[in-house]
Order: sequence, then structure tokens, then C-alpha cells
Amino acid sequence: MRELFLEQVQNTDTGVFTVSRELPSTVDGTLLYVKNPRRIYVDLPDSSTETLISTLDNLNIRQQTTSISIFFSVEAKTVAGYDDAITNLTQILDSAELAQEGYMRSNLNITTSYIENLLVTELAYEFRKLL
Repeated sequence: MRELFLEQVQNTDTGVFTVSRELPSTVDGTLLYVKNPRRIYVDLPDSSTETLISTLDNLNIRQQTTSISIFFSVEAKTVAGYDDAITNLTQILDSAELAQEGYMRSNLNITTSYIENLLVTELAYEFRKLL
């Protein structure tokens, strides 16, 4: 899932932001998106499965939820192109490639915070499909 999602992010017009193939943090906990502003990092996906319907003949309909986040930062006083990047990254929710993988429902939560003079943004995507 990460490779497919990373490809979607790379194919998105992110303007002044570049896309890294690295994970958002190092083994020792260094946040690379804070260390390298204007670079987008894709995290590893989390996946969970829940049973929606159980029948008497042991047929279970399950829903798999896959969550994946991307992180980036930009100097808080210089945010040229920031809104355009957010708008374009939001469109990944409607990706035909992800729909071909069976993901039917999607959701996006955008969170911002400040670390010193950096505006840090996390886009947390959630995709669901039936199994």
C-alpha cells in the first residue's frame, strides 16, 4: 500500500514541495520533515480488519481499514504554494488506482501544528474496503 500511495503523492502537483522516499522519522526518532522543510514524507500504513456481518453458515463480511499519513513542514511566515499543495494532495482520495485496489470509502484529516518557526502539516488518509 505504501508504494502505491507514494506513487500517487509523487504524481500529484505539490508545487514547491518535493517528495521523499524515506520514512518521516529515523530510527533514533529524528523527525525528517522538521529537519528538511518543503519535503513530503509518507509514513508506513496501519491496517485493521473488523467483521461487519456474520452469518449462520460462517460467512463473514469484513471491512479492512488502512490508514496512511504524510507529513511536511514549511516556514510559518513563508507559505507560498501551501494551499495549492493541500488542495492537490486532497484529490488523492479520488484516485482511480486506489479504487482499482478495492478501496470504496475514504476519509482525510488534516492537522497542523507549530515547531519553532515551522508549520508542520499531517494529512491522515483512511481507506476502507470490504473483504
